[in-house]
Amino acid sequence: KDEHEQEHLMALIDEAHKAKQSLREAGLREKELVKDNNDMKIFIKHLNDAKLKAEAEVRRLHTQLVSLQREAKSPSNKQHLRAGSISSPSPASPISNPASPR
Repeated sequence: KDEHEQEHLMALIDEAHKAKQSLREAGLREKELVKDNNDMKIFIKHLNDAKLKAEAEVRRLHTQLVSLQREAKSPSNKQHLRAGSISSPSPASPISNPASPR
């Protein structure tokens, strides 16, 4: 009877060791997940910052575009355009595109 109780006790001790090891591994995994989560939060913050900068740049460019469109529609500017005093080089011109292989 003592031998049976001792085997049972040894089995319980073995289970306790396995449970303790599983708990330790789970704790380590939890730490990894918390770190990954924090890293992800930092990454998302960087993405949001980049998004805000891009949105601000889009607004700035849109304002500039609207301003240039108004300028182009103004009667005094049309006179200058017809007279040729405001010239924009064509994109195909080698001067405006020095990288073109001509």
